[in-house]
Amino acid sequence: MLKLANYSVSPVLENINVEFDVGRTYIVMGANGVGKSTLLHSIMGRPDLEVSGSIQFNNEDILELEVDERARLGMFVGFQHPTSIPGLSNFQFIKQALNTKGSDIKQTLENFKGISHSLGLPEGWDKRNLNTDASGGEKKKNELIQMNMLKTQLAMLDEPDSGLDVDGIKALSKQLNEWRTADNTLIVVTHYEKLIDSLNPDAVIVLKNDHVVGGDKELAQRIFAEGFDRLAEQFFNDPTFNNAQTGYPPYNIAKKDDDIYEVTLAVAGFKKDDIDISLEDGTLIIKGESNVLDESVEYLHKGIAERNFIRTFKLAEFVEVKEAKLEDGILRVSLFRNVPDALKPQSIKIT
Repeated sequence: MLKLANYSVSPVLENINVEFDVGRTYIVMGANGVGKSTLLHSIMGRPDLEVSGSIQFNNEDILELEVDERARLGMFVGFQHPTSIPGLSNFQFIKQALNTKGSDIKQTLENFKGISHSLGLPEGWDKRNLNTDASGGEKKKNELIQMNMLKTQLAMLDEPDSGLDVDGIKALSKQLNEWRTADNTLIVVTHYEKLIDSLNPDAVIVLKNDHVVGGDKELAQRIFAEGFDRLAEQFFNDPTFNNAQTGYPPYNIAKKDDDIYEVTLAVAGFKKDDIDISLEDGTLIIKGESNVLDESVEYLHKGIAERNFIRTFKLAEFVEVKEAKLEDGILRVSLFRNVPDALKPQSIKIT
């Protein structure tokens, strides 16, 4: 699992809170310049980016880890414009990355050729210099080979469909769907509708600098149908939408009346003292910290997850928190939109 909390990448992204669960596929969307590529590269540890906040991968804090250390944990990022390395063949790159030696080299080469063939790459691709004299589509396919062979647990792909023709998109979709298992996570930046349809993602995430809106595949379909610019303003100002991190805990947002809303979170195992609710600069922040395990006890098996969380909801103007109740593992936060009388529509009587 990948978890970002109060995660900022100066000067593009600010206070992002989002979780990417194991075994799930995520699509990341957003207007040009909002930080989609920056998000992926910062997660991978690109050294020239100024990052703050918390980033955990499989419950390990990786904020201070270098790129190669993150790669050894099973993280992989595919570039929007892959780098060429003259003098190093495509297969040599894989062999060195895997530290393959002796009799294992033959099997590794067979695997490489098998994936290359399934992607429609030409014979002798293993001997070609890494991304040298290769088309944009071939470079993208080369990254798929790397992703498949480097024991990747978290794959982050930045517009993998760019430079691919129709057949290339089909091969890309096939490879990604075959790679997906219950043990890995896929994050794809794309606005290509057919690729999204083929991947059938578990969640769609829309970025806007200091906001994250989460939804299902229908969110992407609405963007395609109505346009991103038109919907973005609604997403980030309507109290029924929110800075919605995917993952834990699950939640509902209900409109109870014209100006009354309710946010409901499933927080079984948390007590009142474990949960903190605050309102800062128009953002509702709900934090949960619970330790269900007794450190003085020797456990023979641990099957109960310990999951702290943070959920943030960007509220529209004039929305206030009315009350919060916790009962039977369900947290209910009531919201009220209190528009001043002077700003409400008025009917003018004609005399």
